[in-house]
Amino acid sequence: MRKSVFIVALLALGWLTACSSTAPTPRDTNATPAPYSTVVLPSGYRPLQQGDAVEGVTIGYQFILPSYEQPIAVIAASPYLLHFVSIKPALRDGLIAYIREFPQNKTVLAFDETDPNQNAPKPMTWNTNQPVEIALIPLPEGKHVWSVTEEDENGLQAAYKIVRRKDGGLRFIDAYGKAATFSAAGLNTTNGTGMGLMFSARLALLRMILSDSRYQVGKNVMQDHLPDYSQYDPRILKLDPSKEGIAMNRDWVLVTIPGPNSGMAAP
Repeated sequence: MRKSVFIVALLALGWLTACSSTAPTPRDTNATPAPYSTVVLPSGYRPLQQGDAVEGVTIGYQFILPSYEQPIAVIAASPYLLHFVSIKPALRDGLIAYIREFPQNKTVLAFDETDPNQNAPKPMTWNTNQPVEIALIPLPEGKHVWSVTEEDENGLQAAYKIVRRKDGGLRFIDAYGKAATFSAAGLNTTNGTGMGLMFSARLALLRMILSDSRYQVGKNVMQDHLPDYSQYDPRILKLDPSKEGIAMNRDWVLVTIPGPNSGMAAP
């Protein structure tokens, strides 16, 4: 069997698995309950939430950590990722501590949400008193401007974007194309499916990304400046360098199960 045909077969298998599973709803998990899906918190902060659009992709659910009274982080996801994203309870406190340690008063190359015509990242700071938002979405179709793109001979495969929100806070948008999404969705591990590992790996490098301008703009920057094991925060992704392949990844904070919405055709 030719390599290209074999890859298509694997992706199709992941698609069938996702479609045949019972789709969970946010109330089945530890996501922010639906009655609070359109809310402004007592502090005046309006979190990224259900129905909002990020790069034209609709958000389906969100997690506000550690609480409404003291929001530090919002993890928001599209319902069109094939798998539902949740936070592993045992690693939740480590995730909160990790985000609290993001660089303070640091200039980053980013996009200003108040300037829709901005076509390239520019130096700016964000208000560190505001919660950090992390949006997980499928790579949208059409022309979009990103901080960093990951491309191969078949074109754009993944991208991320650093944004200073209208309220001055930080938003990190992490987007993946069909090939990566279906490959990860079809990978079963001892800690959920491979999509959680894919999201967690990026999240484990986010503090590094915000601290080093080499990772804030360009194409294939991770390949040009390959991170070493120590740069993956162990509270987000625990690695065992003595192992090889998937076995190297021991544990991670974002876990995934099939559902809640198929939402995209297999590549």
